[in-house]
Amino acid sequence: MAGDHSTGDSKTELTRLQGQRTIAVAAAGRPSSCGQASGCLGAWVPYLIDGHNLIAQMSAIRLADPDDEARLCAALRLFCSRTNSQATVYFDQGRPGGEDPARAGGLSVRFTRPPKTADEAIRAHLGRLRGEARNWTVVSSDAEVRRAAERAGARTLNSREFARRVEAPRRAPAVEKPEAVPSADDVAYWERQFRRKRRR
Repeated sequence: MAGDHSTGDSKTELTRLQGQRTIAVAAAGRPSSCGQASGCLGAWVPYLIDGHNLIAQMSAIRLADPDDEARLCAALRLFCSRTNSQATVYFDQGRPGGEDPARAGGLSVRFTRPPKTADEAIRAHLGRLRGEARNWTVVSSDAEVRRAAERAGARTLNSREFARRVEAPRRAPAVEKPEAVPSADDVAYWERQFRRKRRR
């Protein structure tokens, strides 16, 4: 990633995400007063995710997989759609061409460029959020990242627990099949995004 492509005012970003969340809640017929702490499906919670740290806790993805990042992105996009959430995931090692894959389905993907790490990018993101960091949840099992999140006032969630949530079958009416595994089309979409950036 060309640095961490996080230009723009953090408060503007948060306002935009809140507007999207309000629309999603209304469309789903859920009360917008559903609190973040309640744990209900409609609670609006934006996530900052330590990507490779999360992959290490996923049962169906391995860090050694050649498409591990694309598969995680597909799973996260499915999770965001299922829970009406927004997420920003950071990965170490920028892609050739220095650009990130486009935002899709509530998910924003960002790569760091060495020597900067995903941990440092997450801490910088929290710094830009300032007081708004309290509205975000940082997903990582890295102790330093979690301490930085707590100092910024953000919530924390360890990667093992979040992986369990991402991979949990969706609760659905009997006429629908449980949905937790991203489709081949979703994985292929993210692989195309990554390849496109390599060619630039």
